[in-house]
Amino acid sequence: MAKILVARGQATINIQKDGYTLSQSPGEYIFPADADGKIVSAVSVTSSVKVTLGDSGFTGFSIGNITRPAGFSSISVNNSNKTITYTVAAGTTTLADHGTVVIPVIISGITYTLSFVWSKAKSGAPGKDGNDTVMLDWVKEWNTNKTLIGSSTVITPKIFTGNKNSDGTITGVAIGQFPLSVRTASGTVTSETVNGIYGFKNGYKTFFVDNGGNVQFGHGDQVVKYNAATGKVEFGNGVSLNWIGATFIDKDGVFTGKLSAGTVKAVQLDASQITSGTVSASRIDVASLKASLITAGNIEALTLNVTKGKIGGWSVDGDSICRGTKNNTSGAMTAASGSMTLGSNGIRGFKWRLDASGAGAVAGGNISWDASGNVTFASSVSLQWTNPINTIVTALGGNGSPKLTKITAAGIYTGTVTASQITAGTISADRIAAGSITASKLDIANVKASLITAGNIEALTLNVTKGKIGGWSIGATVLSGNHILLDCGNRRVVVYGLNSGATTGQRVQLYYNSDSDFGLYATNSTGTCVARFGSQNNIAGWTVDASSIRKGNIVLGSDGSITNGTKWKLNNDGSGQIASGNISWDTAGKVSFSPAVSLLWKNDIEAAKTTNYGYPYYYRLVINGEENKYYPVILKGGEQNFKRDILVRRAYSEQAPASWNTSTHKGGLVLLLKANFGGWGGISYSWDIYELSESYCRMFAGAALCGNNCMFAVFLRGGGTTGAVYHIYSDQPIVSNTMSPSPIPAAPQIAYNSDLIFQSGSTKANAPAPRTLTASVEEEIRRKRFIALAQGSDSTLAAHPLTYIGSTGIYTGTLTAAQVNAVSINASSIKTGTLSADRIAAGSINASKLDAASIKSSIINTTYINGLSCTFTKGKIGGFTIGSDNVTVGSVGATGAIPLQIRSASTGSGYWYTGA
Repeated sequence: MAKILVARGQATINIQKDGYTLSQSPGEYIFPADADGKIVSAVSVTSSVKVTLGDSGFTGFSIGNITRPAGFSSISVNNSNKTITYTVAAGTTTLADHGTVVIPVIISGITYTLSFVWSKAKSGAPGKDGNDTVMLDWVKEWNTNKTLIGSSTVITPKIFTGNKNSDGTITGVAIGQFPLSVRTASGTVTSETVNGIYGFKNGYKTFFVDNGGNVQFGHGDQVVKYNAATGKVEFGNGVSLNWIGATFIDKDGVFTGKLSAGTVKAVQLDASQITSGTVSASRIDVASLKASLITAGNIEALTLNVTKGKIGGWSVDGDSICRGTKNNTSGAMTAASGSMTLGSNGIRGFKWRLDASGAGAVAGGNISWDASGNVTFASSVSLQWTNPINTIVTALGGNGSPKLTKITAAGIYTGTVTASQITAGTISADRIAAGSITASKLDIANVKASLITAGNIEALTLNVTKGKIGGWSIGATVLSGNHILLDCGNRRVVVYGLNSGATTGQRVQLYYNSDSDFGLYATNSTGTCVARFGSQNNIAGWTVDASSIRKGNIVLGSDGSITNGTKWKLNNDGSGQIASGNISWDTAGKVSFSPAVSLLWKNDIEAAKTTNYGYPYYYRLVINGEENKYYPVILKGGEQNFKRDILVRRAYSEQAPASWNTSTHKGGLVLLLKANFGGWGGISYSWDIYELSESYCRMFAGAALCGNNCMFAVFLRGGGTTGAVYHIYSDQPIVSNTMSPSPIPAAPQIAYNSDLIFQSGSTKANAPAPRTLTASVEEEIRRKRFIALAQGSDSTLAAHPLTYIGSTGIYTGTLTAAQVNAVSINASSIKTGTLSADRIAAGSINASKLDAASIKSSIINTTYINGLSCTFTKGKIGGFTIGSDNVTVGSVGATGAIPLQIRSASTGSGYWYTGA
């Protein structure tokens, strides 16, 4: 079947031409004048006019005649180099305070206009000095005596939370440096300047952390203090460390349990520290003591006063050396065979005695003598030589005649026998008169050599109760030396100080009273206990157990944490809380205040921020160099993934050379930049000018990323030998030495001579060179003025509209097919023109996408259809069925029916159907 035309349409094609862009630089000027508006000095300003066609320069234009406003001496046009010179003479008073010069620019016979805008900057009369605002005392103090940490100035506030007592003292926590009324240990109210974090209860200081690094907890003599000057922890007199089984604390830790040589290490126990009790034998290195003390030399050098023990089987007590049953009674003998006593009252054995008085007896007392040497023989003694002697005596003249000494086989008969006369044999003990043998009668050297020998003494078990051993005085139950006592009776070892004793004053003792009362006990000079370990563990009133040191609610834990219940906590991981947890901080130092905390200083801090225009970082900068050059001020570091604010400002009257403009009105600047830099990676690097206002002169010459995109340079005008002051503010740190090891200065660095600014390993970078105000610099500033471009006040932007998407649609000069990709276009957004058929994807427009009523009314209408040549082969018209070559009504093919048929063929057309 042949193709049939079903619709026609039309398309309009417009060819767009590039527009002209007109610009003038400078397009505005501020004339300096005095307070009355008079121009103080002659001024001549030359501006250049430029025209571009698309992106190409265009010179086929001319500058028309310019109407000169009042006050201008002349306005000269130079169409050769396309410049205009505006001149105002000194002393002019007719120049308006502000105005506009209309500049006609003629292109191909069409006149366009530019504007040159001027204004005056009048000198103002000096104002009166303002009154200082009323500030809080700590804000005023900080403002005049700020705290400088590195190159940053920080706030040093005064904070107090708590209550003021009726006597002027406080209960609570104070932070800062200021005077307070406090109570001394005696309760007297006095003034004290705190400097740190302090806690008070009813005026008494309960804890503090001061700026000298000292830390103290407790009150009165119940204190634990870290002394920063000595690096030691000090305990008050009332503190007792009650560790279970603890022995001592030193720099290496807490040693508990038994005190051994391994744990004592280098610690020295002062004898005065042992105040009571005794050192158990199990705690003494007996072998070492024996080896060092009980030597032959030491014993030989002693004057022994042995009162106990045994020597070679002989028992020793306080007055005797004996074997068997002791008997030291004068005039008595021992009771049993083998018993012998050498005592203070003499020497005696079984049936004999030699008393200390010189008397004695032998033979069971049958022969005895008194202290004077008178011998008595008992009646049982058989004196077989008596009768012969009596005969001799008679023969010699009787008893009055001299006695003869007669020695016979039966014995010796004499009046007196001298020792020299006895040369052999033995004398029975019962033949020696009691007390008749004195020291002078004994061979002392021989007795000592044969009885008191090292072997005999070493074989004894001594029970010495008197005398001295190695300088130690021996008592019945004690050994005592210079300020030290080993007391067996009271089970203690005591070391005491000057003017003290074993039971009084300053002393340290190891003692045992019972299983519930034993250990190490130390007192001060008044005898008050300051520390004890064993059955109780206390230091200065502080209780010490296996895991903590505590007093009341204050606990120093074994993990290093210090707490006071929930009132305050200083945890070992760096976290903590004060004021019952209303002020807390985590391990990273992040501080949290509960709703119960009244931050009375919050508004003051917010108000203090306004001094920096809301920015947390500020830096005052002075630039020297040449007065007409612009030097790069290098900023370093920062977050490259976030654009930071850089605000640079100066007042027109601030420090700067007069050559900028005048001695009083040098130049004012407000410059706000947004830029990202500081590292590698992250978002693309860029910068924009959000605000640029300059008065009286130019001070800004653009900016640039530098130092491998880790740094940013702002070009500011030099101030010569006078120096020009600038104020820099930012929401990120200004002072930084990122990628700038010594000797490279920290930011902000002024680079006068393309100085080295960056170094990372062997990679280095120098600053960009100083600038002057060239055409390329002016163009850079114009293109970076983000707000000016966005507001459409730039002539280039006005001639080349931006494509942008708003809430009501897409606005652009031209949209190409490539720019429209998978976008849903609302029909109302097609304002004018047509859509070419080749821009519509086949089958993409269905009935749901068409406004049928609109199409019917505007396309399928009588006028349009009447102009068509249509060929119909189907359907009906007015009840007639349309065939390929006929129009029929009725039933065709039934003979006798009444059909009506119109056919293109002659047969049957207009006739009754006959079947032919």
